Amino acid sequence: MKRIAVINDMSGFGRCSLTAAIPVISAMGMECCPLPTAVLSNQTGYGRFFCDDFTDKMVNFAEHWKGICPQFDGIFTGFVVNEKQVDFIADFIDAFSGADTVTLVDPVMGDDGKLYASYNTEMCEKLKGLVKKASVITPNLTELCILAGGNYGEICALPAPELFGKIEQISRSLTGDKLKTVVTTGIPVTQSGENYIATAVLWQGGFNTVTTKKIGGSFSGTVYVSECSGSSYQVNCSYYFSGTVDMSTGRFRAKPGAWKKKVSNFEKSYFSGTLNAGAKTLKGYRLDDFSDTRTTMPFSLKKVSSSSSKRLTFLTLNKTSLTLKKGSTYSLKYSYIPSELSGVKITWSSSKSSVAKVSSKGKITAVKPGTATITCKATYKGKSVRATCKVTV
Repeated sequence: MKRIAVINDMSGFGRCSLTAAIPVISAMGMECCPLPTAVLSNQTGYGRFFCDDFTDKMVNFAEHWKGICPQFDGIFTGFVVNEKQVDFIADFIDAFSGADTVTLVDPVMGDDGKLYASYNTEMCEKLKGLVKKASVITPNLTELCILAGGNYGEICALPAPELFGKIEQISRSLTGDKLKTVVTTGIPVTQSGENYIATAVLWQGGFNTVTTKKIGGSFSGTVYVSECSGSSYQVNCSYYFSGTVDMSTGRFRAKPGAWKKKVSNFEKSYFSGTLNAGAKTLKGYRLDDFSDTRTTMPFSLKKVSSSSSKRLTFLTLNKTSLTLKKGSTYSLKYSYIPSELSGVKITWSSSKSSVAKVSSKGKITAVKPGTATITCKATYKGKSVRATCKVTV
């Protein structure tokens, strides 16, 4: 059985970090070996929290592990409390890595263009050094900009093709002898007045994106609504509330006095039920105490086919880069996962048609010297994924 060392915080509430990693890695048939950087009452997004710094205890973990597992198959790092922990993790990677060890660094630093309150410039500089020891990094767009010195506001303002092109450029600039894979999350995209959220993946030399419509806001914990049949919606949440949902704004409004006291029975603290789209009412449990004056709460809406749980997840092209002579042509081939889906819409576009144009069937024609990016977009039931090929004429 493969062993993965996971160096991250343990939060009592928030469904993140170690509480998320342990069940997922275990379900994949691997042994998850948690090494806490801190133990928190709840994740920091709640605003008020208790944090027990584990910096000194981390050394004791490593000393005992040397005699049990001198080498891990994988090392996964996330939230850190201070610069000293970053130094420890760098030494840990050196001490417990072998030739085939996969090291994934989640460079937790900030979001929405801002640093988290518990982070500072010195910690960010340390994390930039740690990234160089990784095989895979998973920054959000804010963290990608911090790592590469990009301007978050300017990048977010770019239209989709240029936005993804810029992210690809930045991602490739971070790769090196060891770092080959960059997964960028939390990319805000606006098209035709609609808001989307995207993830970009630089992997095995290719660059692909996955885009889905964004509805609602974000907050600590996990609340989502997914369509299960007809006008009925499946609700999974970690709050106690009742009230109405405005699907157009993605906001939940509680009835006066609807907030209840903390549920003492943990077995009842998670709720799974249904939302009738006509009545637009929700009922469930909540886990902490807000006053009755907190009358709105963001949520996200996720639609899933009632007849099938399959969804479009990945798109690849047979070429990620191509060199053509002026006047010559080449037909790109695509494939998507799951391959058995029917009704997938494929569209093609070129960033510079004056250099290389592409037909609706993916046939590229080299027009004049220069470079252009050909983008293939696959759309299925409102969700889109993209793959690109850089063409040099």
